[in-house]
Amino acid sequence: MPIASLVNPDPVDQRDQALRRLTGDLNQFLAARSDFIRHAMQLRGGWEGWAQVELALFLSACGYDVEREANIFADANRRIDLLIGWQGQFLGLEVKCETAAGAAGFYAEVDADLTKIVEQGPRCSAGQLIFGREAALTTMWNQLSMQGVDGQRLRRLTCGERDGLKWMICCWPPAVQIAPAGGLPWRP
Repeated sequence: MPIASLVNPDPVDQRDQALRRLTGDLNQFLAARSDFIRHAMQLRGGWEGWAQVELALFLSACGYDVEREANIFADANRRIDLLIGWQGQFLGLEVKCETAAGAAGFYAEVDADLTKIVEQGPRCSAGQLIFGREAALTTMWNQLSMQGVDGQRLRRLTCGERDGLKWMICCWPPAVQIAPAGGLPWRP
């Protein structure tokens, strides 16, 4: 590897390393909580709020900067569920969790959040972190991957599964944006 690459790493390499790390950490989260998630999926009212808090605490313990209900949109009244930062890179995520209510409502909620992300123009990369049964997420991905905005197709960045449960992160390109030194420009 050239010395210049060690001194000034390629942003694509940084993004790939960050996504591999996040993938491993989300797999650990699912492994540690899969039994609980399986039971929570059966409850009326959902488990998305719990998942947001648990993910924020878990990812913070893994060394990420995590903010809940972060304002990454031009409209100050709009928020994203989680803003995850690591080594100058930021990814805003809307969290969606499948419940016993059924796939049709779940798909509509995922679609509404993706529409919000596209229409609101986030100031860093943003997408969705979706949890559910493996079969439901595979079907959903087959439908979502056909969508496009301005000629760009939705990308599945990374995913994992355990014991019939699955998670995936999908977003519109660019996948992860490198923020300028000092963090996000709109933060003090």
